[in-house]
Amino acid sequence: VFVTVDPARDTPQQMKDYLASDGFPQGVVGLTGTEQQVAAMAKAYRAFYQKVGTGDAYTMNHSLTVYLMGPDGKYRSALAYDLGSERSAQLIERVMKRG
Repeated sequence: VFVTVDPARDTPQQMKDYLASDGFPQGVVGLTGTEQQVAAMAKAYRAFYQKVGTGDAYTMNHSLTVYLMGPDGKYRSALAYDLGSERSAQLIERVMKRG
């Protein structure tokens, strides 16, 4: 699941098109919502995001965290952006073994 932090710009169709690009594996689902829903999601997952600039040329700063969720939808662990592929794979394997 990929969640936008820019619902004003990322419509459901734009999310679908973006996730269909070469950078994402098949099956990734994109979610957007109202600004209030995105803020609530960010708070719940302790994610950071901030609009930088004004007008149409703004960008979004945001945390780069992959959250590992269990089959029950509950949080299991998180992968930091700079963790590296080998350590990430080890953590994913441990989380999968625990369920």
